[in-house]
Amino acid sequence: MTALDLITTAGAAQSLWEEIRGAGGFAFDTEFVSERTYRPRLALVQVATPNRVAAIDPLAIGDLEPLWALVADPAVTTIVHGGEQEARFCRLATSRVPAAYIDVQLAAGFAGLRFPMSYANLVERTLGSRPRQGQARTDWLRRPLTDSQLDYALEDVRHLHALWERLQEQLDGRQRRPWLDEENARRLAAVERGFTEVRWRRVSGAQKLNRRGLGIVRELSLWREAEAERRDQPRAWVLSDHLIVAIAESMPRSLDDVRRIRGLDRAKDGHASTLVTHVERALALPEDELPSKGRPPRKEAQVRMLGLLLEAVLESHCAEEAIDTSLVGGASDLRDLVRWHLNGQQGEAVPALLEGWRAELVGDLLERTLRGDVTVRVRDASAPDALTIESP
Repeated sequence: MTALDLITTAGAAQSLWEEIRGAGGFAFDTEFVSERTYRPRLALVQVATPNRVAAIDPLAIGDLEPLWALVADPAVTTIVHGGEQEARFCRLATSRVPAAYIDVQLAAGFAGLRFPMSYANLVERTLGSRPRQGQARTDWLRRPLTDSQLDYALEDVRHLHALWERLQEQLDGRQRRPWLDEENARRLAAVERGFTEVRWRRVSGAQKLNRRGLGIVRELSLWREAEAERRDQPRAWVLSDHLIVAIAESMPRSLDDVRRIRGLDRAKDGHASTLVTHVERALALPEDELPSKGRPPRKEAQVRMLGLLLEAVLESHCAEEAIDTSLVGGASDLRDLVRWHLNGQQGEAVPALLEGWRAELVGDLLERTLRGDVTVRVRDASAPDALTIESP
């Protein structure tokens, strides 16, 4: 019979780590709160082994590095559902992303189910049961946790082993296990980049600025990052993206200039003075130290038009292959492919749709469509497979 428990001591946690190591794997999920802090704060970890389901209280235990070391160990298989945040926790604790990592949400997408599918819907669709719900918006940092909270949390791991067993059969039947492994590695690489890439390039609205304005954005964004971590607050609480762009556009040189910017009109002297200092630092940079602008968009109306054509082709082909389009790629991926094609397949990274399993599934079809080697026509507008894609 499965034992349910809440682990609150280092000794009990150590016994669990040893059990997991001996089993060679486990399923897990986390509850966290992210609204008020620089990084999400871990509030609960739920674990399922072959012998039991348990909840671990990180507020009581403190050090969970042994758990994350297991997740990062290639000799230990871990099963999750939608585990991007869990991968970030692992990278933060160990400086490594997870190793033998199975995401059943991804697996479901490759098995012909809708992507992304919620845990409850996936369990119901795959196993025929419905997990208990009702605590999604609970305050997981508040103690003591109630029995209802723990029951809800444990439901999130109770079925993960059975889900993976069933989905693995379906993936093997479709010969798509290599696709799952490739996509999982790709997403974990994106988690790694999130810890190492230059974040200021992602400030919304900065693309319209000139190089001097981008210099201000870079300066303010780097200050915001350090300040948010120091205060342990979300970045937007320190300075929002739209205010960074507004400052870069107006280039304030005094406290009064800062306060004329809507949203900063009540800035305290110290805060306003800091902003001015960073603006002046960016304005003093020589031209050769300013950030470069990205490649100017070319023929964007044509890019959008051809992207819409490719979207129809992609949707139709994915329906035939029983794979959710959102797992394969979206409008931005299609536009990247069009730009790459219009640029003579030079000067930019190979589009994601032409790499790995995506290339195998749709790459050749999309390229032939852009070359004019494919005819797309409406066969029956009322049918699910309304389009016919024909090659000479």
